[in-house]
Amino acid sequence: MAYMTKKVDLDTLRQRLLLVSVYRNVFNNPFLAALKNLVFCDGGMAALAVYSQLYAAALKEGAVSGTAGYIEGLLLEDDNPFTRALALSKNIAQPVLDAAKDELYTFFLLSGLDTDGLIDLLDIDCDVKLPEIRCGQCSFLCEDTDRVVEYSKNYHKARGCGLFVNHAAFVWEEGFKPVLNPDPVTLNDLKGYESQRKRVVENTESLLAGFRVPNMLLYGDRGTGKSATIHALANEYFDKGLRVVELPKERLSDLPEICRELKELPYKFILFVDDLSFNNNDLNIGALKTVMEGSFSVKPQNVAVYATSNRRHLISEKHSDREDDVFSADLQQELLSFSDRFGITVTFLSPSKEEYLQIVRGLFADIGISTDEKILNLAERWALAAGGRSPRAASQFAYFMHSRIERGLPLDF
Repeated sequence: MAYMTKKVDLDTLRQRLLLVSVYRNVFNNPFLAALKNLVFCDGGMAALAVYSQLYAAALKEGAVSGTAGYIEGLLLEDDNPFTRALALSKNIAQPVLDAAKDELYTFFLLSGLDTDGLIDLLDIDCDVKLPEIRCGQCSFLCEDTDRVVEYSKNYHKARGCGLFVNHAAFVWEEGFKPVLNPDPVTLNDLKGYESQRKRVVENTESLLAGFRVPNMLLYGDRGTGKSATIHALANEYFDKGLRVVELPKERLSDLPEICRELKELPYKFILFVDDLSFNNNDLNIGALKTVMEGSFSVKPQNVAVYATSNRRHLISEKHSDREDDVFSADLQQELLSFSDRFGITVTFLSPSKEEYLQIVRGLFADIGISTDEKILNLAERWALAAGGRSPRAASQFAYFMHSRIERGLPLDF
């Protein structure tokens, strides 16, 4: 809907901005922070300086021609008690609902402030033409706050709230950091290992259906597509509510905290630990065990741990460990059987020659190039140079040959 022009009283708008509490975090955004600062500016040269900051922020965020829609996006992404309650269809206390309505109306007023509106509101006197900011159109913000809340309710119930609305993959770094340029791989892009991948997909679909599922260990040789399979799941099932959080091994001690934060969110989560292995005295073992074999209250039903490793038993064992009487047999057995605590282990071994060449054929078919005997012989040569046959070697060979064919270069290398 188009913005409905409404005269804004400066003092009233300032009071409204000071009272924003439910959606307070959106003012951490550089554009809204600059807009708020400008509203509180007393005019003159200072106002021009703040306006410059506002325009720079709008330009960086791509919002110069549509600040209304940009503000709406920030509101829909905000993670606060009100949006979480909407996402989880929880009852909301009337005072909280009233506060949220008032604040959404405040943002409706802000969404209508283009360059001319700001000049008029703040009585800015400038002989130089200001770079123009346009409001564009609102999708849901309007004077009817009941209608705005109803839209928000339907949106958050379907899409959730916070960072998880628009991002499929995250890295945990003392908080959830969205992966801004995720691997775009899909399940259809991955060739071979159909039976292994089927087990991973079936377990993931059970998680999405609301069932408690076993944790999974994807074990096998390097370059066989273990990590790529997890990346593909994030892309394949994003619209069905799956989110993947990659957890560095050195942050495993944060697992209980992560699970507490995720259990109330309306998504299903894979906690992904890549290239997992431990030493005998590694303190991170305890944190992972707590989540994997603790009470159900520790690992929420909407969370599963998926790990990849080149080690079947995950524990790096030294010969001295076997000779150390202090290192008890019971503890040794506990360490060596740690991988058994993953309910499902899926094995990805290096492909045979025929399996490798079949992967090559599939990759070349995807890019529209037929494979003759010469191409297949070159693929074998490439694998030998790469240290062995693997889907990764096949993929690298396909990219390399595609560029040479398109550029008209000799195929031999």
